[in-house]
Amino acid sequence: MLGIFLLLPEVHSRFSICGAISQYNAPKATGPRTFNNIISQRIQVKGFIVFDYESRYAEAQREIAAWLKSGQLKRREWIVEGGIEKAEEGLQALFDGKNLGKCLIKVGKERSRL
Repeated sequence: MLGIFLLLPEVHSRFSICGAISQYNAPKATGPRTFNNIISQRIQVKGFIVFDYESRYAEAQREIAAWLKSGQLKRREWIVEGGIEKAEEGLQALFDGKNLGKCLIKVGKERSRL
């Protein structure tokens, strides 16, 4: 799964990895398919979790909001239709790696925000 990011690495590049929900229940976890590139290109790989940066949440929220507003950052939402009855299906899709973007379960009709 992660190998797609290492197809055309630069020498001495840095690669950060955060999140692996699709691997949590996998019978056999997978890693970078182009592992030799890490060695030959002297790539630095560092894992992290969001809690490592808890002290910077407010700063990140401000910056990300500005990027979204300006269009510098685009978001994707993967919406599962069918109400709360489909929540389990949506959650399982996260573990199976089937979603693209933030997974949302639509449980009712949209209301006007005015």
